[in-house]
Formats: sequence, structure tokens, C-alpha cells
Amino acid sequence: MSNVAAVLAIIGVAVLGRVTLRSWLHPGAFFALVWVFLVLFSLAAPWFGAERYPIWSGTLWWMALTLMCVYVGSAIGSQMASPVRNPSKIPTSGRQFKYVVSLLLISAVGSIVWPIAVPQLVVWGDHPPMYLQVFLGLHYLGPILAGLLYAGAHERRHKLLALLALLPGLLFAVLDTGRSKVVIQVCYWFTGYFTMMLFINRNRTLALFSRGRTTAAVASLALFLTIGVMFTPFRAVPRDLPVAEKFRQYGQMLDRNTLQGAWEWMHSSIFGHVAMFSSYFELAWADPPAVPKFPQQTAAGVYRAFGYELPEPLYTEVGGEWTNVFTIFKPPIEDFTMPGALLIFFGWGGISAWAYRKVQMGSLWPGVLLTHYYANTMNIGGNFLTYNSQTGAFIIVGIYLWYLEKHGSLRPNAPAPQVVAVPMRPVWGAAPSVAREW
Repeated sequence: MSNVAAVLAIIGVAVLGRVTLRSWLHPGAFFALVWVFLVLFSLAAPWFGAERYPIWSGTLWWMALTLMCVYVGSAIGSQMASPVRNPSKIPTSGRQFKYVVSLLLISAVGSIVWPIAVPQLVVWGDHPPMYLQVFLGLHYLGPILAGLLYAGAHERRHKLLALLALLPGLLFAVLDTGRSKVVIQVCYWFTGYFTMMLFINRNRTLALFSRGRTTAAVASLALFLTIGVMFTPFRAVPRDLPVAEKFRQYGQMLDRNTLQGAWEWMHSSIFGHVAMFSSYFELAWADPPAVPKFPQQTAAGVYRAFGYELPEPLYTEVGGEWTNVFTIFKPPIEDFTMPGALLIFFGWGGISAWAYRKVQMGSLWPGVLLTHYYANTMNIGGNFLTYNSQTGAFIIVGIYLWYLEKHGSLRPNAPAPQVVAVPMRPVWGAAPSVAREW
């Protein structure tokens, strides 16, 4: 019964966010909506043939409290966004996205080079050198730009290009047998799409559950599940094999029994995220982190850049499988203690909502904060500043949005000269001036 009350509280925060903030895409509502889906999906595991994973009610109440912190921060952040005096132009053509085709081609190269080069140049378990991580950053950059282009372009060829930009990432995932590579690509595409749609629609409410967007969401979920099951046996194929030999061995693994076993093995990864966090949180509640420390988990990429070794990841057993605790709620607790984590989520909601309103009012460059928010929310585990390749991709997105707004084809028109009344001393024989341009 206590679980039911906590689930209702989580749903209540989501509904409160939608009603008061007026859109599911608002940071205060979107974050809660995603976790309503994940919680209900986890509880529905037996309907899909999986076991019922134990979830401590205190975990669900903590999640409800965290969602409320994000909501309150978002409500305040929205009010702090000052009006944009000279909004940027709304794109009417894909041609206004200067250099985007070149950037997408470069990103595609990164998606292809990384999975081919890394097995040949890097020993399994080692961190790839920085020059190779540049290619990984390009892999993450492409889908964000493609989502921006799809939303802003009217021509079919540009929309088709924005969709085809996902194909190199799919090839990357097949060669690297990485399920997350496809999931992140699709989620990043939607971050760019949502941000540009908010910019184009300005202060009008943007419906998240339109027919087209709902269809795209269902198709994406089906793609994630299919790839998750298919790629599981592919991981048994040695990484350093030639590409042709890899595909030959992949084909030999696609039989009914292998895929059935992969589906059963994937149950904990698909349905167990809330249970993973619950296993961690119950222990953390009994013995909570007492002292904030350098953000080893929320800023692991920065930590590694300075040459520090990260602590071993925490593993827990869910459904008979050992797995790492991959949820967005854990890293802030570990780095900033429990009260500090609530403050972090409050501030994150405020900053993201400020960016949301600025983009809605016609300022494009804050969109980089919004894309980062959507990416962290949809990634379940919350990347924050965990991977330098992803952080680098968002920095490039921010520079590109700033360029479009300040120097590109979306820069605002020059403001019209104001007419200011200035009292002047009348001159005999001439009509008095009553105004002058300023």
C-alpha cells in the first residue's frame, strides 16, 4: 500500500507540473513524466514475462521528493527569465542552418572511424587516447544537429538528411555492439528537435503527445528493445575481428533460442532501473554519505582529465544479474550528500527552466542548456559531465547556436530607430521641432 501511495505522489508531481507549467516539455513536467513512465514500466514487469523486482517504498518517496525539487526550481527559473527585446529570426529553410551539412558529414566520419579504430589501437579495458575520443564526440554531435535541422527545415531533402544522419550511429552500434550507442543517438536527436520546435513556436504551447510525436516515441521504444535483445549475443564476437567476419558471425547468432535467452537476460536491464536504485538507496539511507566530495560521479570526465582514477562502480544484484546502479538520482547523492542532491536538482530545474523560457521567447543560444537537460533526463542514468566526449559535443552545439543567432542567418533584424520626444526652444519664424531620431 505504501508503494501505491508513493507512486500516486510521483504521478501527482507530473500532473502538477503539466497543469501549472502548461506543457509536458517544460523541465519541471518533463522530468517527472519520464520517471512516471519508468516507474510504471518497472512495476509492470510481470506482464512482459519478467519477475517482479523488489522496490523499497522509501526509494519511491525519495524520487517523488526529488521530482518536486526539480518542479519548484523550474517554476522559479521560469519567472526569472527576462523578456527578449530583439528575438532571433524563425528559420524558414534548411539553408539557413549554415555549415550544418558539413558538420553532419564530419560527425558521420566520427561514427564510422571510432568502432573500427578502437579495437585495433586500444587494449580492452583501457581508456582511448584523447585524439580518438574526438571521433566519439563527433558521433554524439551529429544527432543533436540533425534534430535541430529537422525541426527548422521545410524542404524534404533537408528533413531526409536529418533522418539519415542517424544511420552512421546505427552502423557504429552494430560494429561496437553497444546498445547505448543507438539509444543515446536517438535521444540526442530528440533533444535538438524539441529545442528547435520550442524556438520556432515561441510562446505557443507545444503538444508533446501529438499523433506524429507519439508514433515516433513508440517506434523508438520498439527500436531500443529490439536492438537491446539482438546486440546481447553479438557481444560474444571478438571486437578486433574484420568487419566482414563480424557480420558473418552475427548472422549465425540470430536464431530463436539465442534471442529468447537474450530477452530473458535483458529483463533486469529493461525493467530493473528503479529496483537497482532502490537496492542502492536503502543502503545509503541507513548509512548516508556525510561529507560532500569532489564530484567524482557527476563530473567524472573532469576528474579523469586531471589524471585521477575513479572509484570502482557500485554493483548490485537485480533478478539474479549483477549490474551497476544506473539512475540519475544516485550520482548527486554520492557526490553532494542527500540534502545537497536535493539542492542540485532544485538548481538544475531552475537553470533548465530559465533556458526553456528564453528559447521560447526567441533567444537561441540558451538552447544548449535545454538540449543538455533533455539528454540527461532521457538517458535515465544522467550523464551530467561524466563523459568528456559528450560534454565536448554540447560545447560545439552551444557555439553553433550562438553563431546562428549572433552572426548567422537567424540573427535578429536591426532594431528600428526609436522616436523620442525632445522639448526644444521655439525659433521665431520657424515651426518648432517636436521630435528627433535617437
